[in-house]
Amino acid sequence: MNNWRYTYYQQRGIRHRVCQDCVRVYSDNQRIIACLCDGLGSLNNSDLAAQVAVKSVIEILGEYNPFRCSDVTADNLAHFKKKLISEVQRRIAAAAKEKGFSLASLDCTLLFVCMFPQYNTVLTGNLGDSALCIIRDNRSPEILCDSTFVGTRAVMDKDAAEQIHCKVFPLDEHVKSILLTSDGLENEIFFKGLDFLGKETEIYLNAMLSDRPKEIIQNRIRLLTSDRDTIFDDDISIAVISCLNQPVVLEDEPTWPCVCGNENPLYETFCTNCSRDFLDLYRNIDFKGKKTEFFRRLQRNPAEKKALTDAMHGGSARAYENPFASKPRPSAQNASFAQPGVRQPGGGKVPPAANAPAPPGAPQSFQPRFAEQEKYPGSSFNTPVRQPEPELRPVQGVSPEGGRSGISTPIAVILVVAALIAGMLISGVVVMLLKDRQIKGLEEQLSQALEYTIVTEAEEATADSSAKATADEHGENSSNAESGESQHDHSSADAQEFADEIIAD
Repeated sequence: MNNWRYTYYQQRGIRHRVCQDCVRVYSDNQRIIACLCDGLGSLNNSDLAAQVAVKSVIEILGEYNPFRCSDVTADNLAHFKKKLISEVQRRIAAAAKEKGFSLASLDCTLLFVCMFPQYNTVLTGNLGDSALCIIRDNRSPEILCDSTFVGTRAVMDKDAAEQIHCKVFPLDEHVKSILLTSDGLENEIFFKGLDFLGKETEIYLNAMLSDRPKEIIQNRIRLLTSDRDTIFDDDISIAVISCLNQPVVLEDEPTWPCVCGNENPLYETFCTNCSRDFLDLYRNIDFKGKKTEFFRRLQRNPAEKKALTDAMHGGSARAYENPFASKPRPSAQNASFAQPGVRQPGGGKVPPAANAPAPPGAPQSFQPRFAEQEKYPGSSFNTPVRQPEPELRPVQGVSPEGGRSGISTPIAVILVVAALIAGMLISGVVVMLLKDRQIKGLEEQLSQALEYTIVTEAEEATADSSAKATADEHGENSSNAESGESQHDHSSADAQEFADEIIAD
């Protein structure tokens, strides 16, 4: 226990209002427990979920008695995973209820390590896109990261107990450091999909040889995040547990050579100098799952690198013989060192030899190393090397691997631009047709409105004429009646006057 030291540090990212990461390390006289949780950035209260999860995991692991690797079985490991996840989920749900938050707004990834130095046992667990790195002095670093899932897994998933990866391994003298980091240090310490650590990881590991390791790590992270345009704008958290007594020296990061001569990091898809596509340059090479090892070998063997680049200058990497490609097993009666289906310097393709003799000086039991069964470190079974598959002639527009198209990048760009222009023209024609239809509809509506107006005005004029004629007729009758009355009045007056004269006489 006295040989192991630890430190941890977390920092808020420049694009977050609060730090959604949480990391803690706990130790007593029997164990060292480190836990790191990264809250999901899309959720409002994921920082609370990370804090509750870290506290819960440390408390749960602190209740376990020390055990040895031999005490762990598949059944009790599955039971442990189920118990751990269910308890963490229960405590997060209780915290959400206490704060009045929606449970859907709390979630986080999970990463932990529990060491029992006296029992030489290490228990690790990882769920999500954070990384746990195990550094040994006798082989390459081991990186545990759930980088194959689209998005990220989290503790509140329904199947979290089945998806969390737990591992128990012996804490022997070769284990020198264990490092936990969130994805805020991706492309600094680890690279998703690649099985090597960045060269700058030495800074974090060798800081443990100093009296102020946390200060060294803090200064490095602040340097990374000092620029406003930095790619390290996410929350950052890290924990290092180490028993180093001398500095760590990691291998240089492998690079892939471009035909232009530029060396590019493996995580770059396009050449940083000429923008050539990696998948296009290396489309004829099957790495057999050993991409990192392939390019490390090229770095150690300049002659092989030159042969590869020369083949690229010839138009394709097909003429280069991949040292990791599967080859037929030669025997004393049937041996050939020319790979079937690969174009040879003399021209043409060499078919598999039927009865080729063994190479000069080779014993009758000659078997090349790459054709034997390989025993992988840490496994209890042998995995046979796959035999070569028959070569398929490339179909137009389809690469031999069945993935990328054989069309060159400039032609593909031209085709895409032409398709976009055609789409814009078609859209313009459709818009013009729609506008023409709208204009015709408006004209029909206007003509109908004018016709209705004219008919209405004509009807009103006819009605006015009729009314006027009727009025004139009534006026004339009235005049006749008045003149008749006037004449009648005059006749009456004359008769009265005549009667008065008679009476006077």
